[in-house]
Parts: sequence; structure tokens; C-alpha cells
Amino acid sequence: MPFFYKIDKERRLVMSTAAGELTKDEVLSLQDQLRNDPDFDPNYSQLSDLIHVTAMNITGAEMQELAESTAFSPQSRRAVIASNDLAFGLARMFEQIRAAKGDQGKKSSEAKPANRINMTAFYKIDKQRGLVLSSGSGVLTKSDLNKHMEQLLRDPDFDPKFSQLADFSEVDGFDLTGDDVRELASKTVFSPQSRRAFIASGDLAFGLARMFETLRGLKGEGGIHIFREKKDALNWVLGKGKGA
Repeated sequence: MPFFYKIDKERRLVMSTAAGELTKDEVLSLQDQLRNDPDFDPNYSQLSDLIHVTAMNITGAEMQELAESTAFSPQSRRAVIASNDLAFGLARMFEQIRAAKGDQGKKSSEAKPANRINMTAFYKIDKQRGLVLSSGSGVLTKSDLNKHMEQLLRDPDFDPKFSQLADFSEVDGFDLTGDDVRELASKTVFSPQSRRAFIASGDLAFGLARMFETLRGLKGEGGIHIFREKKDALNWVLGKGKGA
């Protein structure tokens, strides 16, 4: 992915922009270029434009690694422009980690920092309401989600036409790339007619869920909606409310 930057010494501002697929190596390369640029001052502010980024091939673990290292000082004011949900979610995660390290140019957040522990996934099938209740905690990975689908397929109480309520509000981190989400969205154990509600209280979870929803929509599945609150999600999945 081409990554460009321009230093405005008069306004003490670094303007960076990117296009195409964003990777960890591209971000690290930008940081190295800035450190080696004689016009760069770590106290400068930054305006980073990700509007033309088409894919984010960065895991949650890599985003945490990137946030551990920065060319800017804690006093710098840094703004990120993110037009799509995945970019916005990853930028929020970066913001939260830097805030925990004392960056004054980042807004504080109540979201929990990611812990490097495995996700524990649970599900319960409510046959009377035709509903699968899924939940998890810890760090979410592609392997966890594939295992969850395999367990449902083997469960004699499961019916592909059931609806699903998936609660991600207790998930602390996401070790998923954009390619992982696309792979997960290429298959499903639910029918296209199922109503599936995802609860995502954090921005990263919301962005990843939105990406999954969009990809499934391209395959003709229009019954997926993302919610911030469990009450709204439950009402919708049971046919009592409107989508987000």
C-alpha cells in the first residue's frame, strides 16, 4: 500500500495519507521514515487520512504492537480520518492503547485493554423460541469462530433456520485480519432466512461485525443487524423491533 506524508513546519503538522491495503509493515515503515526525516519533530501534530484504504490486514495483536511504538510524543495531537467501520474500529483500539500509556492527544475510553488470553465461547439453544444464544470472552480468533460453527453443526438440537443472538460485549480483543473476516463470511451454518443480531459495545467489535454483515449481504443474506444494546438486539431478533 502506498503511504505518503507531508510535513508542514509552519503549522507543526504531519499530514499522512494511504490507499489500498493497510498492513503492519506499512505503518512501521512510515514511523521509520518520520524518525529519519530531519524536518520531523516528535512534538508535531498529525492528521492521518485513511479514507482511501480499501482493506485493513492488521490483527488486534499487531495493532497493539504498533501502539507500543510511536514516533510522536505523548503531547502530540493526532487525528485519524476513517470512513469505514473496520478502519474506525482499529483506530479506536490504537487510541485506547495509547491513552493507557498516557498520550494526551487521545480521547480516553472506558473500553477494556486487550488481554492476551484465549477466548471462551459459549452457546445455548432455545428450541422453543428457535434461537441460538452465543457469547464469548477474552480474545476472539478465527479458530474460535470456526470451532463455534462446527459445534453447532454437530449439535442435534441445532436447526439452520434458527435465529442467533451473538453477544460480543465481554470480548476484550480481536485477533482477526480483514482477510479472516472475509473467510468467515464466505461460509455460515445459518440459513439466509435466519435473523442474526450481533451485540458489539466497542468500536472495533462494531466495525468487524459491520464488515461481516456487508460481506454476507453480498451473498444474499439480509437478516444480520448490529446493535450496541442487548435489549434492542433481543427485541429485533424476536421480531419486536427495528434494526440498527
